[in-house]
Amino acid sequence: MKDISDEELLKFISENKDRLIQYMKSEGINLVDVTRKNVKEGVSKVNEAATNIKDDLEPEIETIRNNTKEFINAFTNEDVQRHLIRSGMEFMLAIGTILDAIPKPEFVSKACEKASDLRSNINKEYCANNEDCPKKAEKLKKIEID
Repeated sequence: MKDISDEELLKFISENKDRLIQYMKSEGINLVDVTRKNVKEGVSKVNEAATNIKDDLEPEIETIRNNTKEFINAFTNEDVQRHLIRSGMEFMLAIGTILDAIPKPEFVSKACEKASDLRSNINKEYCANNEDCPKKAEKLKKIEID
């Protein structure tokens, strides 16, 4: 391409102004059409790829759903709940026994005495609703049959 000066370029543009405007309009329309077509094709390819990825992942997603349901079902199982409640009650009773056994200041002793009625009620309820209650086993051992 030949190097042209600014003056020559301005002269060419002014002499061919109408033709240049017409050319830019026609090429601009073509450019918009090509751009629209490319965008539509690109969107179509993205949608197709997303569908393929979704289809490929669907078995894994279903497995995760099933595993989650099984995990939740394990913790909501009636037997599991019963054991968790029992172990929680046993833990509370163990903490109470530890508090009774350790040396403590007088104000703590008084607070523990006030809590003993509550603990007694908890023990009664626990044993009334727990077939494995150690106190029930003690009562059974004490019964003598002639």
